[in-house]
Amino acid sequence: MVKLIDKDLYAETIKKVIAKEITQKQAALKLEITDRQVRRLIVKYKNNGDEAFVHKNANKPSNNKKIPKDIADGIISEYLTNFVDYSFTHFYEEQGYKYGISLQSIINIFITNEIISPYAQHKTVKLYNETMRNAIREKTITESQV
Repeated sequence: MVKLIDKDLYAETIKKVIAKEITQKQAALKLEITDRQVRRLIVKYKNNGDEAFVHKNANKPSNNKKIPKDIADGIISEYLTNFVDYSFTHFYEEQGYKYGISLQSIINIFITNEIISPYAQHKTVKLYNETMRNAIREKTITESQV
């Protein structure tokens, strides 16, 4: 089963279809796609050559906007000192405007730093506690760090 596009396999197979060495249905079976997709790939290959099988976003910078560590640390320290009894959403509503980032970004900061909301569901708290117990057993953290 071909999961990720192996551009060499695709190019080789489509070249064989164009050269009439194999049929479109055989190519579809080999690539595990439909014969309609094979026809689309043939058109792309004729128009763009081997570049037809390279994703358009390849070699472009990512749009991943990282939050600077000093801002994340400021959010964490403010939450832990002044707003520890607030839910993440309430904290965002009270303080989010200061940082100009989304609620999900604030939640991601807290999650990556293993901070759970005081209003977290029982299942979440149980999972967090189990993770901490496992870390203590494996000696990756000490009980004083919890």
